[in-house]
Amino acid sequence: MIDCITALPGICDAASDKDKKVAAAADALARSIFAKAEYWSASVLLKALEKALDGKAKPVTKELALDLVYEFSQRCPKSLAREIEWLIQPVVLLMNDIKASVKSKAKKTMEAMCFCCGNKDLIGSDPDAVVYSESFIPTIIKANESLKNVSPVF
Repeated sequence: MIDCITALPGICDAASDKDKKVAAAADALARSIFAKAEYWSASVLLKALEKALDGKAKPVTKELALDLVYEFSQRCPKSLAREIEWLIQPVVLLMNDIKASVKSKAKKTMEAMCFCCGNKDLIGSDPDAVVYSESFIPTIIKANESLKNVSPVF
């Protein structure tokens, strides 16, 4: 499995290959690696996606990486929570990508990542709690979508 993780950057690049068979095989392989990864493998597994989450990557590569992070956040939230500190920056930058499909996937991924943090002050309380508190995450997402959404502080 470790050999697969070290090959992940190349596999993600191959997902944007012009040959549809190569692209489909690379996409399926990357998803398979993530599906079979151990719960606490986020520190190694997600670091392999750094190049794919870079703004210079091809849109298909970025979308695949965002899908993988989203799926991992749903399957292994506590493991992903330990990687949030470095993972938020590239995803926020992709929320402002030129391509609309990348933007929407980045927003969906950011929302899923934020709910992994476990901080009840950010994610809000459970609906059946005695004192209900709203989630701050939609506000955080909106502020990160564009600088126009942030009010100036003087």
